[in-house]
Amino acid sequence: MIEEDAELQSLGGFVGGMGFITAINILAIYLSNTSILATMHFGPVIIAIIIGMAHSQFTSRYIPEKWNDGITFCAEAVLSTAIILYGLRISAQDINGVGTSGILLAVTMIVTTFVVGYLFGTKFLKLDRDTTILTCVGSSICGAAAIIATQKTIRCHDSNKSIMAITTTILFGTAAMFLYPLAFAIGVMPLDTEMMGYYSGATIHAVGQVIVAANSISPETEAIAIIIKMIRIIMLVPFLIIIGLWVNKTRKDKNAPDFLSGDNRRGYDWSEDKKLSIPWFAILFIIVAILNSMHLFPGIMVEKVLILDDFFMTMAMAALGAKSDFSKIREIGYNQIYLAAFLFFWLIGFGILAVKIII
Repeated sequence: MIEEDAELQSLGGFVGGMGFITAINILAIYLSNTSILATMHFGPVIIAIIIGMAHSQFTSRYIPEKWNDGITFCAEAVLSTAIILYGLRISAQDINGVGTSGILLAVTMIVTTFVVGYLFGTKFLKLDRDTTILTCVGSSICGAAAIIATQKTIRCHDSNKSIMAITTTILFGTAAMFLYPLAFAIGVMPLDTEMMGYYSGATIHAVGQVIVAANSISPETEAIAIIIKMIRIIMLVPFLIIIGLWVNKTRKDKNAPDFLSGDNRRGYDWSEDKKLSIPWFAILFIIVAILNSMHLFPGIMVEKVLILDDFFMTMAMAALGAKSDFSKIREIGYNQIYLAAFLFFWLIGFGILAVKIII
């Protein structure tokens, strides 16, 4: 009887946490449709993570602790589901539209941005590896979804590092969203409308930000920008596999006995340090994209599922915000912001050069 009561309480806490995050989600969707926030192009995802972070800072003490199970479920399982369903937004036919030069541009920007950012972050700013990787992947690939997918792959258990990385992508991605159309309008951008599509898709952080910036220039710019952005998203899958292999090879558990110290290493489970975190959700993402390219799903079904996917992604961001810890975020310091700012200017400058050379 006692065990049954405990199970019911656990289930109640799980449902309570899910319900709480769902409520934040609905509020974020409502607010995103208000005239002020709609004009500022603040989508539900951005609003949800802000509300979640505000809750973590000011009101988290007022909700039952047992709700954390439901909140964690939203931040992990629901997010993985959202990433998998994101594959329905991509098709091989779209990618063929920009040719090999578009693919080469996307790959070039991903590789150079990540490598340069990683070296700058670890060598110059002295940031730890996980913080640097998460910040770089947010700038080089696709914002929040890429950051969380990478966090799961490299087994970074400090969600505050990913929260801070997501915050920087929102900050600098939003800046690019307004800056690019303005620079083009006043004639200081040395690119035509077609090249601006390649440039926007290859250098702006999140999908929504790309759409807003490119649409503000021309329909042609928007069409090209979305395809280039989707190519960057597809590159997330091989990136996760490569980064997972690399981190797994170089990982050293800080609690493991030192080889040179003579400590007794019997009893330490070294197998845990050798396991590769295979990003199954990312592999399923690419499978869904392939199936979508084969037109196996009815169009009306895809539309409905994508609405559900948006809902899931917003839930996940709200949960991540709710799980953030401002005291730990402050401990990270300003260097993570400096790294994101460096990458922002790198994308602006090197992006123009890459488009001029490749396209």
